[in-house]
Amino acid sequence: MITNKFELKSYIQQDYIRNIGNVSKWRYLALKIYRTDSYMVFKYLKNLRRYEYSINCHKGHSFWGNLIYVIRKFKWRRLSIKYNLLLPPNVIGPGFKIAHIVGGGIIINCKSIGKNCSVNSGVIIGNNGGQNRIATIGDNVSISIGAKVIGDVTIGNNVIVA
Repeated sequence: MITNKFELKSYIQQDYIRNIGNVSKWRYLALKIYRTDSYMVFKYLKNLRRYEYSINCHKGHSFWGNLIYVIRKFKWRRLSIKYNLLLPPNVIGPGFKIAHIVGGGIIINCKSIGKNCSVNSGVIIGNNGGQNRIATIGDNVSISIGAKVIGDVTIGNNVIVA
């Protein structure tokens, strides 16, 4: 859960390193121009992290805080529809990686996902008969193409789900 600007910057930096890598500014600019998968994923995650920060720190405090919250929510929704992703706020840990954004949607509805997890396209993590029957995923978990995790499941650390 992102509660201050330092944590926001840390989450965004970890997502950047995990999805794009340690590249120069020129290489990042080339990724941005050619609209690669890694750039689109990072763009989505950066907007998701900013939306999480606005939920936790701006919402309900003032008129401008509510306005920032509405703008962030609009951008998050727009990118969710554009990239066919549904990742809820305040669930995903730092260093989240999506390998392929094109070719299949990703739907995640779980209690929490740990740090440094990776997900491929076509993954569904959902509930089974209610909001209290949803999955919990640990740290360093890799979920492969087309995997379905449904129901009250706890996945530990350092696991590959295929």
